[in-house]
Amino acid sequence: MNYDNNDGSSTLFGGGLGYQVTLGQKGIVHLCPTASLGFASGPNNLDVFGDGSVVLDLSETDVSFGLELGVLASGSNPTQIIPVASLGVVNATAKASDDVSGTSQSNTQTFGRLDLGLGFVFNHVVTFRPIVAIPIGLNGAVTSFGATVSVNFGKSH
Repeated sequence: MNYDNNDGSSTLFGGGLGYQVTLGQKGIVHLCPTASLGFASGPNNLDVFGDGSVVLDLSETDVSFGLELGVLASGSNPTQIIPVASLGVVNATAKASDDVSGTSQSNTQTFGRLDLGLGFVFNHVVTFRPIVAIPIGLNGAVTSFGATVSVNFGKSH
């Protein structure tokens, strides 16, 4: 991720797990408990005042748990289309370390997140899902847009 206002960048990485539970006899509604862990490193060597007196390295760790609900809208093989909504709780810890003084400060916030997406499942194995992520209860947060790719390592249906 690049930042326009300070010529900095962050490296983002993480992963998640989920388990699919089919609800009802028809098998078109699915509930998935989920968990994820994400890390952001940077920007680093951020000269706050432009005079070298405060030079920061920034990082963040995010842990989230949630429930996801999906409904099979179109089930033609080999592609399925599944609208998805999820509600989760995120615990985010941001850390700023000053390279000059050697001090650091952390700030932790817990908030909700509503994700709305549309999953495209290929051969019951790979899913591509564009999403809209709406933060809940986090001052100054904005809605974001993204996409995920998931791989099913379990038994194929």
